[in-house]
Amino acid sequence: MYRFYAIVGVLLILQGCASTRYGSRFSVTLESDPPGATAYLIPQYVWDSNDGKAILKDADLLEKYRIRQSTTPVSLPVKGYNYVYLVILNGRSESIKIQPSRDKVRTYSIKIK
Repeated sequence: MYRFYAIVGVLLILQGCASTRYGSRFSVTLESDPPGATAYLIPQYVWDSNDGKAILKDADLLEKYRIRQSTTPVSLPVKGYNYVYLVILNGRSESIKIQPSRDKVRTYSIKIK
């Protein structure tokens, strides 16, 4: 009987850890140099399954992930997934991979070349 409770306890702990990681929201600040770029936050799995740069040619899919609050810089809560942070300014685009953390507000910055 003790073994049963031990297994149930471990499963509950693991389930709690997963919900903290993937169910919680974390604060991020997204910046660009120069500021004023249109920002997109695309889940990593979406970016990878759509061949990354091909997303740039799909206006409907791209619009789905546009951050609507404003242009860069912008702060917002996000779920604990891995993302690709994409910025577009004057027809130029740059992207980086980001991983939000519950430890502190993370700031991610992209220099647009």
